[in-house]
Amino acid sequence: MKISAGEWCEEAAKALGELISPDVFSVYMKWLRQGICRLWKIEGENYLTWVITRVELYPSGVKELVVEVIAGKNAREIMREFLRRAKALGIDRARFETHHSEKIAQRLIGDLGFKRRASVYEVNL
Repeated sequence: MKISAGEWCEEAAKALGELISPDVFSVYMKWLRQGICRLWKIEGENYLTWVITRVELYPSGVKELVVEVIAGKNAREIMREFLRRAKALGIDRARFETHHSEKIAQRLIGDLGFKRRASVYEVNL
């Protein structure tokens, strides 16, 4: 697995574009330009996966890795590696949000130790 910082490009847009809500797409692009978020390109023998992450620092001093969006294959192994690297960098915890069903989310996080922290419901008015 080769993990490298990526630049927003057609390939990333094709993989991630539909997973990012149009309501926040411009925010992500701004955050990527400002370095608040980071785009990762993960290449394996038979796959290419894209991930956007950021780190939040809370007033309590807790540092949290936030996985904003991930698209591609081998997601669980990639998450395992991101968690390992985050821990080595002194990050205290990690979180991700998803619009996928619980069943699909479990395929991603499986045995990685994640616990549900919140559920979000919305209605258009």
